[in-house]
Formats: sequence, structure tokens, C-alpha cells
Amino acid sequence: MPILLAAATMAPPEGPLAGQLRGALWRDLQLNGMIYNGSALASLWYNAGSEDENAPQLHIRNMACRANAQGHRCAFTLWREGGARMVRDELAPDTIACTTQFVVRAGQPGVARR
Repeated sequence: MPILLAAATMAPPEGPLAGQLRGALWRDLQLNGMIYNGSALASLWYNAGSEDENAPQLHIRNMACRANAQGHRCAFTLWREGGARMVRDELAPDTIACTTQFVVRAGQPGVARR
């Protein structure tokens, strides 16, 4: 039952926080895509949509968050237009369901690293 209660308290971020969380996520995806430092799947997804100016558009959808002691825990979907694509001989999906913990660093939210 606690899982249902926790899920019920998640809501889309509003105001400046929404932009800060999305900005932190895009920065993390870009860094992850460049140096492959986190999720291999997220790196493939990002690189499949950022190879050139004709690459498919990348989107963050359905973000819902709840505040916790560390910052904000959020669930969201990464979606890339154009379907699955091959990147470095690997299939990059067009949709990934994600959760992440955001922590505050230097006054701004950032993606927590393990």
C-alpha cells in the first residue's frame, strides 16, 4: 500500500522548478551521450537523436515528481521521433520509461550520481 500512496503524491513540476528539472535532465543526457558515463540505454537514445541537424527531435514527456529529503524524485518518458534507430551497431529505442533523483548542487537541481 505505501507504493500506491507514494505514486499518488507525484505531480507534474510547475513554474521555474519544471524548467530547472528539465534543464538538468538535458545537461545530464548530453554529458552521458558524449562520455557514456551513466545509462548505456539513455546514451544510445540521446545519440540517435543528436547525430546531425536532420536527426529526429527528442522529447521529455509526462514528467511527474515528488519532493523528498534529497531533492525531487521524478518519473518521465524520453521519446524520440522517428522510431528505433541504429547507433554504433546497437538498436536505440525511441521510447524509454525513466525515474531519477534530482539533488541540489550550487543552488540548481542536478541528476544524482551513484
